[in-house]
Amino acid sequence: MVTNWRNPARAMLVVGLLSAIGGPSAASEPAKATPFSLPTVDGAQTVSLSQHAGKVVLLSFWATWCAPCKAEMPHLDTLARAKADAGLVVLSINADDARSARRVAPWVAQQDLALVWLMDTERTVLDAYDPSRTLPWSVLIGRDGTVLGTWSGFDEAGFAALRSAVDAALAAAPSTVSPSTPTPSD
Repeated sequence: MVTNWRNPARAMLVVGLLSAIGGPSAASEPAKATPFSLPTVDGAQTVSLSQHAGKVVLLSFWATWCAPCKAEMPHLDTLARAKADAGLVVLSINADDARSARRVAPWVAQQDLALVWLMDTERTVLDAYDPSRTLPWSVLIGRDGTVLGTWSGFDEAGFAALRSAVDAALAAAPSTVSPSTPTPSD
């Protein structure tokens, strides 16, 4: 069991640090999500964060060698399926390096999970959202593109807290951002 899953103090610290990076005026504003584009596991498409503007996005960073990451996947799948119509998108971002990336596609192919599978072999997106490279690592992004919280590790109680945060984000009033609103390119 990973004990640091859902460490509120750590999540507040990370969000605070992200806000501080933006400068003195950013301390009172929520941190904006860092834009990115990544290829799908099969390499057939590129998916960008801006494609999901106006939706609640859950980024889930994982690796094939990470047992807690794999244990979390069925829970993410259930959440993604249950909340898709309400506006939730789960982007499952693999952080295996180039040497172990060949294991990702076969593992994903064996799964029947409703997740968007992305590859981050250079770990640039992982570094932007999780500089300590703790896995699994989840980042919840609100409809307005702000980071609502982060979670590390996996256990049942922690995942219940994440599910509650997702429900709250989905219940929040829709933002003025819509998929047709121009956003900075990723």
